[in-house]
Amino acid sequence: MTTTNLGLSTYDTTSGSATLFLTYRLAIAGNSSNMQIIDDWAGGVSGSIVVLEANSLKNVNASMITTNYYESTVSSITSYATNMMINLKLNATISGSTTLNINSLGAKELRKVDVDSTLVNLVSGDLRVNKYYLFIYNGTYFVMIGSNIADQISISGSVGNFVSISGSNVLVDSGVALLTGVSSGSYNKVQVDTSGRVTSGSVMSYLTSSTISGSSVMSTTTGSEVRHNVSGIASGSYNKVQVDIYGHVTGGSGIAAAISGSSVMSTTTGSEVRHNVSGVTSGSYNTVQVDIYGHVTAGSPVIRHTRKTVTTDYTITLNDEKIYSSGSIIVLPTAVGNFNDYYIKNIGGSNIIITSTSGSIDNLSSQTISVLDGIFVSSDNTNWWIL
Repeated sequence: MTTTNLGLSTYDTTSGSATLFLTYRLAIAGNSSNMQIIDDWAGGVSGSIVVLEANSLKNVNASMITTNYYESTVSSITSYATNMMINLKLNATISGSTTLNINSLGAKELRKVDVDSTLVNLVSGDLRVNKYYLFIYNGTYFVMIGSNIADQISISGSVGNFVSISGSNVLVDSGVALLTGVSSGSYNKVQVDTSGRVTSGSVMSYLTSSTISGSSVMSTTTGSEVRHNVSGIASGSYNKVQVDIYGHVTGGSGIAAAISGSSVMSTTTGSEVRHNVSGVTSGSYNTVQVDIYGHVTAGSPVIRHTRKTVTTDYTITLNDEKIYSSGSIIVLPTAVGNFNDYYIKNIGGSNIIITSTSGSIDNLSSQTISVLDGIFVSSDNTNWWIL
């Protein structure tokens, strides 16, 4: 009989009693005997162990001796074997082409495979301190395995350009700079929030070096003078303005000179405007300043309320706002159709009586203000109320 795994000859008590001694001896010690079979098997196992050892992953902790040259001592490595893999950790980040010497077996270059499947030298930052990287020895170099994480990718191109995907689906320099369209001029830096909105700095400085032309846009542009032939503005001189990122004018004069046209204004002289469309046919009006929402911020577009100090009895007018009185009687105007608010302060030496031309005052026909006291009244379009 023979064994299942190695095919060794065996004998049991029944079959062995009829076996010749010579046959038994040859099975034990002949050229094709059990001993030879065991020896051949042991040799094969030993060879397999060598192969496994050569291909097993070994941890290599290396220290920088000189710039980009590292050494390490690893007890399990006695030679550089092809397909040997190492798990490499360095004590300093590399700054360029790098070599490694293990157990003084000789310095070997560390390389990586680029996007064109070409072996190339490592570059600054490819290997960082205290991080583990896999390498395989190809008989000449230690080659990085799977070098595709962020700190191991480098792209040739200009600093500040966008990265794009090429036709072969690899990352390349797009050739487009982060700032585009600005070919000349001087611009201030700005601060931008997380939503891309400019929070400080000058978004747009005054236009100094270029003009916009085109028959459908502007007929002529000379300095700060613009003549427009589309929207009815045939002539006029306008100052440049500053505009923020939303298109709102933040500085400069939006309109600096008169605008004429029979369908808009009949005459314009200085600050006087005569209008023939909306019912205003004559009169003199002060110029006003308007914010980006169309709200008047300065000038005289509406009645201006005043402060007034009186020493005798006084009837409040629509132009009043604050009255400081040392008289005896203060008369409020009618509450009907009046949406003004008034503050009345007694600065005299005796009480003041407050009455109303029309409407009650807190449901009474009059109110009394003691010396140095004051009240604030507001109309609900029918009566007056003390706030």
